[in-house]
Amino acid sequence: MAPKKKTVKKESKKDALQTGDIEGASVEELNQKIGTLEKEKNKEEEYRNYMQLERDKINAFWEITKKDLEDRRAELRNKDREMEEMEERHQVEIKELAHQDIIRQLKLEHAKEITKLRQEFELQAKELQQKYEKKMKMLRDDMELRRKQIIKALQYDVAKVSKAHNDLIRVYEAKLTEFGIPVDELGFRPLVTNTSTGPAGLVVGA
Repeated sequence: MAPKKKTVKKESKKDALQTGDIEGASVEELNQKIGTLEKEKNKEEEYRNYMQLERDKINAFWEITKKDLEDRRAELRNKDREMEEMEERHQVEIKELAHQDIIRQLKLEHAKEITKLRQEFELQAKELQQKYEKKMKMLRDDMELRRKQIIKALQYDVAKVSKAHNDLIRVYEAKLTEFGIPVDELGFRPLVTNTSTGPAGLVVGA
């Protein structure tokens, strides 16, 4: 079977104008071509203007976004500093609270120690007072006993001296009588005490 022959399609003038071949085109066709090119040019300019506007919008949006991002970063840095400062203040407050708690605990322990010392002091003072009162009672009792003993001894000595005095007067009067001298002639009367007139151990001579 013989191969088919290729058929060559003849291009029209309109197709030739669309492909850029303007040779042999009429004035009307050229005007149409120019109009078409101007429309395409206007479309391209509109598209370029649109793209320029979009690019400006994108750039403006990027600038706004970048500024907002920088503001957010600055805000985050400020927040970080605030958090650090708050943490530092918190740590200081914790230390102060711990310090205050230690001071409060020390004061409480000091108060307990003072109370304990006061109680011990009061107990010791009470014991000393009791010992003092007991010792003073013993001393008063001893002094009272000694006073009674001294008074009794003095009374005994006074009685002994008085008895000796009375015995001496009796001996004296006996001697006067023995020598025949009346007592009235002496010019005084020997004083006899009110103490017992019992003998004091003196012997009257015969």
